[in-house]
Amino acid sequence: MELDPLAHYSNCDLAMQFYNSGDYDQAISYSRKNLEMVNYCPYEHLWIGESLSQEHRYSESVAEVNLINTRERIGRRRYRKRATLTHYPEIA
Repeated sequence: MELDPLAHYSNCDLAMQFYNSGDYDQAISYSRKNLEMVNYCPYEHLWIGESLSQEHRYSESVAEVNLINTRERIGRRRYRKRATLTHYPEIA
């Protein structure tokens, strides 16, 4: 099956369906392919992490899920600095 580069959310749902059906290898594969196209999506990292956990690959799972938290914090911090610097100077 080929992923549509313009249908990010459909591709993400496909990975979720593979995860829910217990096909963890396919969920990981499709999530990684989708990440290549969109660069970052927290849900893709979630499905990879959850699938790795189901396969008892816990250290890899934790590392993958931590990518969600790290990237979101960095993104929020950059946005906050740019958007609210005048309102919250202690953030700078």
